Amino acid sequence: MRIDPQGNTGIGTANPSSRLQVNGSLAMNIVVADASPYAATADDYTIIVTPAGGAGNFVVTLPAASASKGRIYVVKRFDGATPRPVEVAPSGGDQIEAGTSFIFDGNNLRSYTFQSDGVSRWYVISMQ
Repeated sequence: MRIDPQGNTGIGTANPSSRLQVNGSLAMNIVVADASPYAATADDYTIIVTPAGGAGNFVVTLPAASASKGRIYVVKRFDGATPRPVEVAPSGGDQIEAGTSFIFDGNNLRSYTFQSDGVSRWYVISMQ
């Protein structure tokens, strides 16, 4: 990896002409999920959950861990008017940490970051 005097970063490979060059800031996809259940896509990164209306948990389903090695999703609850819990559920027989799903309460502005091990598990790698 290199950082040039202008602050640009480059990640080298065996072929120097095929370097990944990033200039400026980095943009990650963000989506607002306002209907439950919401199935995370390969294009998602940050999923903003606005669980207005409805009953029970607002469910966000992550894709199969085996097809998502290293993939990271940030799920953030954003709606102070509706104290509805958010449930993050893995696909199939996958687990989140050691459970079948991960539920966080109806607190506004809470977010969790999940990362796949590429086999059958999603890990909570941070909480804010």
